[in-house]
Amino acid sequence: MDNTFANPQYDFPAKSDAYKELTSIVKSHQGYRFFIFMYNLGKEEAFLGIANDFQTKIVVDEDRYRKV
Repeated sequence: MDNTFANPQYDFPAKSDAYKELTSIVKSHQGYRFFIFMYNLGKEEAFLGIANDFQTKIVVDEDRYRKV
């Protein structure tokens, strides 16, 4: 069992705050191509949110596509 997130040494932001920061970075660099890499741990909603918020396509490998 991974207990990284239970360690008080780490102060991770809430998912919503992390997503706001991600979109802020993308907005401030429009015109650039972005490559976003994530583990297979339930981050698919971030990919879908980016696609919807920025009216763009996302490209994923077959393995991730089958997990959605």
